[in-house]
Amino acid sequence: MKNLKYIYISLVSVLAVMLMYGFTVNNNSFLINSNYAVQDSSYNNGNMMGRGMMNRGMMMGRGMMGGMMRQTNSKNIKTDKNGNWIAPSSANKLTNPLNDIAKASREGKSIFNAQCFTCHGTDGKGDGPVAVSLHPKPANLTSDRVQQQSDGAIYWKITNGNSPMPSFKNALSAKQRWELVDYIRQLAK
Repeated sequence: MKNLKYIYISLVSVLAVMLMYGFTVNNNSFLINSNYAVQDSSYNNGNMMGRGMMNRGMMMGRGMMGGMMRQTNSKNIKTDKNGNWIAPSSANKLTNPLNDIAKASREGKSIFNAQCFTCHGTDGKGDGPVAVSLHPKPANLTSDRVQQQSDGAIYWKITNGNSPMPSFKNALSAKQRWELVDYIRQLAK
């Protein structure tokens, strides 16, 4: 019975990684590529929220969806002396256009639960089910390091991604990305 439990946990872990990164079937084996970001504007009017990334896009894989993913360019991403990802200073000039923060945060929570929890965890602490397999580890969104960033910097990071975090530029509308920013602010409270 103990062995069955470990087999089940291992299977769930492998499936979680596959869901996160996407996979294709190649010569009867699975090929997992960790340097891809979601890109599909044809499905559900460019909004993956219809069924959520984990229910649809990431598991389908690049080959099956006809190029729904694109490689991210992480070479131009800047980091500080501790290796933390830094948004460009121009991102700090972006201002959140949403006025009803409470409503935006509620919408952001729904998006977060569909798109972000597998890496960042249900409480945003970077401890989601696939976090253990990621490098660098997902950010703790409740930390001072994240919360001290401008709304524009957080929005920019959601928009552009930095492997292993996917870009959500084509998966979520600008409004949805701002709603995520508002929800991330609520995580620390």
